[in-house]
Amino acid sequence: MQPACALEVEVIELREGGHFDDEVKGQRNRVRVQCYALPNPQLKSLKPGEEDVMKHGQELYAAFGVAKEVPTELSVQQSSFAIQEWIANCQNNHRSCSVSEPKLSNFPSRVLDIGFDAADQKDADVLLIASRDIIHTNHADHLYRYATLSHCWGKAHVIRTTKDTLAQRLLRIKWEELPKTFQDAIKIVRALKIRYLWIDSLCIIQDDALDWKYESALMGTVYSNGYINLAATGAFDSRGGCLGSRKLNHLSRTVDIRTFQVLEGPVAIFVRPSFESIHYRYSTRRTSHPELPDSKIVPLLSRAWVFQERHLAPRTLHFHPSEMVMECKTTLSCECTNMESLDAQKLFEYWFEIVEEYSKLLLTQESDRLPALIGIAATFQRRLGAGYLAGLWQADIGRGLLWDVKRYESADSGNIARRKRRTHVPSWPWASLHLSGHEAGVIFTAFHDDTFRLDRRFRYLDTDMTPKAADSSFALPDDAGTLFTEGAAVSAIASYHSAIDIDAEGIVVVFDCDVDDMVVVSTIGMNFDVTGSKSLGSIDGTAISCLLIRAISEDDFELEFPPLYICTLVLQPSKRAPGSYERIGVLDIRGDLGICQGAEVGKFSIV
Repeated sequence: MQPACALEVEVIELREGGHFDDEVKGQRNRVRVQCYALPNPQLKSLKPGEEDVMKHGQELYAAFGVAKEVPTELSVQQSSFAIQEWIANCQNNHRSCSVSEPKLSNFPSRVLDIGFDAADQKDADVLLIASRDIIHTNHADHLYRYATLSHCWGKAHVIRTTKDTLAQRLLRIKWEELPKTFQDAIKIVRALKIRYLWIDSLCIIQDDALDWKYESALMGTVYSNGYINLAATGAFDSRGGCLGSRKLNHLSRTVDIRTFQVLEGPVAIFVRPSFESIHYRYSTRRTSHPELPDSKIVPLLSRAWVFQERHLAPRTLHFHPSEMVMECKTTLSCECTNMESLDAQKLFEYWFEIVEEYSKLLLTQESDRLPALIGIAATFQRRLGAGYLAGLWQADIGRGLLWDVKRYESADSGNIARRKRRTHVPSWPWASLHLSGHEAGVIFTAFHDDTFRLDRRFRYLDTDMTPKAADSSFALPDDAGTLFTEGAAVSAIASYHSAIDIDAEGIVVVFDCDVDDMVVVSTIGMNFDVTGSKSLGSIDGTAISCLLIRAISEDDFELEFPPLYICTLVLQPSKRAPGSYERIGVLDIRGDLGICQGAEVGKFSIV
């Protein structure tokens, strides 16, 4: 038994009586559970002579950890209490989350007026109101707070505002006209003493092309100025709702969120289905994650708009089928309290996650690839205090430079990646490539490996870019973009063969090195940034340098000592900037080949 936040073990689904269910012993019905203790303030006020009880209780706390109960049914009262506690902590303790109270000038064009004094009127009607018509005699800032709602429209008919219904919506929207998701959101917002709520289907005139174009352009502002964003994460359409019974319904057989007491004493121990996969989903900030077991029951996270909504809203409250989770700029909060605050290392990793996901999204203008991230990047920079370099972070540049192009066997490799046509685009940022094809994107290999160790000789020296996310040089610069580095490198020759078997792209790197008084010629296939025979053919016979950046160990359970790989950035002399280098790809060199033993330290200006 190891000390941890919670001890997690795999068991078969439990019946109410605590026995194993023989009918569901298949792998698909295997449920991960969590053992934990509830806080016991009585342990802090024990009488003299009860030291053994105190010691026993402390040992159990250390082994199992302390968590909070997650109710089987989520009500307005329960949800609002937790939300208010999280928001208060966020406002009082999170410098990165400080949000100035919105002014009327920052309001969306239209909002739903749900009534400031309607908290006790759970089924009261609402109305649509234009922000210019909002007048208060008491100009208290909190009166101008508004919440937003992220939801799936789904296949069901969604109540909406059209040219024909606009006049009626401005007078009244009957409670019974609203679907459950909207009703639940209104109940929660009323309980939080917030008067206004923004819902896209009702606040944008859906059949007015000009209104839709204007309002959609302001969507980022709408979410970033909102007080809190409610996300109906587990609802497939507007009928799904936010409140109600909690279940683990991603299994072939639904499991209720229930708690069983398995040990009595000064510290009672409880067991319930684990929320580990839920925590992982939110801690990685991914919008889609097909490997997670709940992927099919969180349809909202697959919507492209949610990528922006989650990252721009100061706080997003997810109503997952199993528990509530709140994301803010600093931390993650959940009902069971097992999520931890985000440190700088985690934030760098979340950035990699975001870029990997974002690089797969299609843009009408590829020149918008970096500018479209400016809001998220500026938010990260405020939290990290690190220099921002065209989609990478100065403080984590070693891992950042080792991006690679995601390749798929089913894809046409000749059309996956090409350099952008602007003459002076630097070669080292991931955004220098124009990616096309199904699921084409970039991947940060160093982020996905826990054995990452930065080469001690590699150093970032300087850049001629302004390292500010919100600066005008945020887009790829025309007259700047040099990265000055120092590190160990080995020389080689790049060779292209159209029918070679070593690598699907036909590029190999030929090394000529001395190992134990012998001349060894090694040939290794590499991942070239730009795909297509025309681009690859131009590299044939070029002298290159492989800059050593990190070492990793490959997982191989059959070997006692897994092989070590040296990950390198492959550079070629620049034709447009004599004396400098350009990135052309990445290459992993097996350590036991001895190729890197003769690496020489030098300075490299990468353009």
